[in-house]
Amino acid sequence: MTEKNESVTAEARQILEGISTIAAERRREAQPALDRVLPKWLLEVIQTEVVYTMNPRTFPLRVAAFSALTDLLKEKYSVSFARPTKNAAFSRTDITDQDIGNALIRSDEGIRFENGRFMRTATDFDVIRSININYETIHVIVQGVREIAELIVADVAEMVWAAAGAQKRWNDIRNGIQLIGYGTATQVDLGVPFEHCLSPAVQWFCQNQLLDGEKYALETGRRSVRHQFAVSPTLNGIWALDEVTINLFLFDQRTGRSETTRLNIGVTTRDSAGTGIVRIYSELPFNKHLECIAALREAIAHERAV
Repeated sequence: MTEKNESVTAEARQILEGISTIAAERRREAQPALDRVLPKWLLEVIQTEVVYTMNPRTFPLRVAAFSALTDLLKEKYSVSFARPTKNAAFSRTDITDQDIGNALIRSDEGIRFENGRFMRTATDFDVIRSININYETIHVIVQGVREIAELIVADVAEMVWAAAGAQKRWNDIRNGIQLIGYGTATQVDLGVPFEHCLSPAVQWFCQNQLLDGEKYALETGRRSVRHQFAVSPTLNGIWALDEVTINLFLFDQRTGRSETTRLNIGVTTRDSAGTGIVRIYSELPFNKHLECIAALREAIAHERAV
C-alpha cells in the first residue's frame, strides 16, 4: 500500500470512529432478533439477501477511495475483493486489485467482496457470502437472518461515505433509499412428503397412470436391444415431486411499475426425494418468509385432514 493510500485509509478510520457508537447501538437494537428462537421445522437458513437502491446523488461511491473502502471492509468483515471473471481485461496477471478496483468503483458494474464473517460473539459467526456495491445499490447476501444483512448494509453505506472523506450516519443516508428488495432461502421440513403439495387428482394420476395402469413412466426410459427395444419386463418405478415454481406478477395500478417475483420449492438432494425436506426460496423478508412457510404447512395439514 502506498503512503497516500495509507493516509486515506487512516482518515476514513478516524471518520468511522466518530460514529462508532451509532453502529454499536444498531447492533444492540438488532440483538433480540439475532437471538430469537426459530421454529423446529426450520432446518437451515441457507441464505438471506437484501438490496438497497439509493438515489445516486446521495451515495458517493464513484468518488470514494477504493483502497480505503477495501481496508475498512476487510478489517470489519474479513471479506476478500472479487476480481470480475467475465471481463478479459481484468484477468491479466500484471493488473493489480488496486487497478481493477479503481476502474470498477467508477463504473456502472461496481465492486464485489466475498467470503467474510459477521461475528456474533468472539468465537461464533455467520458467513457473509457477498457484498456487492455499485453507484446506486448495496446488495448483501449472508448465511444468516435478514437482520444481519441489514446491519451490514448500514455499515457499508457509512464506510462508503468515510472512504469518500465525509462522515455520514446511516439515519441520514437512509433518506436517499428508493427501493428495497429481499430474498430468503431456507431448508425446511414440511411435515409431510413434498408430493402432498399436489392436488389429490394429480397424485392419483401419478400413481395410477404413470406407474400403474397404462404405466406411462416406464415408457420414458431408454430401451435395450436385449428386449428388442421394448420396455424391460422387470422395469419398475416410483415417482417424487422435484420442484415447484410459482411466478408472482405484480403491477402497481398508480405508477405502472411492474415486476415478477417467485416462490420456489424444491428438493436439493437425492436423499430428500419423497420426503418433506425441501428448499424454499422467496423474495420475502426473513420473518414474512417464515410466516409464509407456516401458512403453507397449515394448508397442507388442513387438506390432509379433510
